[in-house]
Amino acid sequence: LRGDWRDLERRIAAAPEDSGPLVEAVSLLKQLGRYDEALAVGAKASRLRPKDAYLHFLRAELLAGLGETESAQAALKSAVVCSPSSSMREQAAQLCLQMAAFESALEWALGNAAEPEADARAHRLAARLLLYWGRAAEARKAAEAALKLEDEAEGKILAGAAWALAGQAAKGIPYLKAAAAASPKDAEAAAWHAEALRLAGKHKQALAECDRAKGLSSRPV
Repeated sequence: LRGDWRDLERRIAAAPEDSGPLVEAVSLLKQLGRYDEALAVGAKASRLRPKDAYLHFLRAELLAGLGETESAQAALKSAVVCSPSSSMREQAAQLCLQMAAFESALEWALGNAAEPEADARAHRLAARLLLYWGRAAEARKAAEAALKLEDEAEGKILAGAAWALAGQAAKGIPYLKAAAAASPKDAEAAAWHAEALRLAGKHKQALAECDRAKGLSSRPV
């Protein structure tokens, strides 16, 4: 990395108006944990490329790393303005999650899922965050929207969990049973299946599935 940095310094000195080496420098300084320096270099790059969504997002990551959550969220908004894509909104939601800014993460996720081009991942992320906030009915709709686009285990887990949290565990069990069958090594599927069985009064089956979930969660990665 030292050799890379010295090479970048030479390139920046030779062509200070070339944004390319500056952007590379920001990424490298971030890798080195030199966030304050990365922000300073990133500001120079942004003056040359003010509408570069990647630079705004990189700034958000750096500010998040420094614990400046509000400034990071402002940078995320600039990134999405420059690139209002589903991918960028999803990255914004994920970074908010990393910062424990859960309300902002939900806002980004819901906005993303509401877009006409929203894919299954967007709906699954919205469903997961809605579950976190206890909004089971909305979570179920988001999970089922994801399943319409892509029939896979995570969507089934989220739909089943949403039914269970809404007090209708019996409706959630088929989703969770299917998820557990499709992904037999998925501890989350087994755990939610156990919970739904418990809520439905099927205690013997719930205990067996709970034991299976514990075994899966304790397995080495």
